[in-house]
Amino acid sequence: MTSSNDGVLNREAWGKAKPNLPKNTTFESIKGGNHDQFGSYGMQKRDSVPKVTGQEQLQQIVQALKEWMKSVQK
Repeated sequence: MTSSNDGVLNREAWGKAKPNLPKNTTFESIKGGNHDQFGSYGMQKRDSVPKVTGQEQLQQIVQALKEWMKSVQK
């Protein structure tokens, strides 16, 4: 899971590493979220300003995880 305003993630390295993951891997991106709000530990150098609150980002993460858990139970 990534976020659209993540200024810390090295997107080039991430893109190169993705083929190493299982073919059935699902990728989700939190629209408006940033790196900090995945851990709620404060702004990091190079991170972007989020366009959603930390609570909104957490809710999107929880929803995506619920959907993923339902899909793997089938």
